[in-house]
Amino acid sequence: LVKLPKNGAEWHRIRDGLLDRVPNTSDQLHKLLCKMINPVPSKRPSPATVLKEKFLIGEEKEKINELTRKLNEEKIENQRLLRELAKAKDSPLMNMTSTRLVGKQMNRSMSIA
Repeated sequence: LVKLPKNGAEWHRIRDGLLDRVPNTSDQLHKLLCKMINPVPSKRPSPATVLKEKFLIGEEKEKINELTRKLNEEKIENQRLLRELAKAKDSPLMNMTSTRLVGKQMNRSMSIA
């Protein structure tokens, strides 16, 4: 753990967005920390953006996120197809009482073998 200064020159450096490298951290983490302490709030990444950093979530989490996104897309497509199916079932052609268009009154012939 690194103790953060409570005041003084080092505190002002951090406040100005200048962060010394924290021991045992990667370049990616150092760059992210520097972005997060940017003195201009609008230039800081949002929490959602931070959580999307690949080096933080790892490959498995990224794979889970991708599969979840695909699953949600498929759910939306299924809902669209169900609405389309319901419309098709309500069409006038589906409401006919018989599926035979010709020879409704005739009996079927039987073959004797």
